[in-house]
Amino acid sequence: MLQTALWEQRTQKMYDKTVLTPRLTAWYGDNNKSYESADNNTSGTNHWTPELSSLKERIEKEFGYRFNGVLLNLYRDNNDSVAWHRDKESRYGKRPIIASVSLGETRNFDFRKKTIIRANTACRFQMVHCSL
Repeated sequence: MLQTALWEQRTQKMYDKTVLTPRLTAWYGDNNKSYESADNNTSGTNHWTPELSSLKERIEKEFGYRFNGVLLNLYRDNNDSVAWHRDKESRYGKRPIIASVSLGETRNFDFRKKTIIRANTACRFQMVHCSL
């Protein structure tokens, strides 16, 4: 997937500026499921590849939940990142469920309550290669 994914570098609004996201992304999913970020930046849907479809089926079997899309994030080096965000948006239903799979280098996966601002109060998980 690393070489074959349809990677793109998106833009996002931060305060009064439009900036490039510090990572590459690729959205794959069901035919009618486009990806729209919190700042209303929409990506077209790439059709499921055999590899992603197989991984999706394994995750669905494990959790008993059907997923309709996947957002791939490629962190090219230690300068790439994702900002604090929420996957709780009304357009994805009342209680959307996400599955996160990590491939490659170990990365931190941090959680915090919306009302907590300080990063040192977050819950941190280390996502090693092939963790779910």
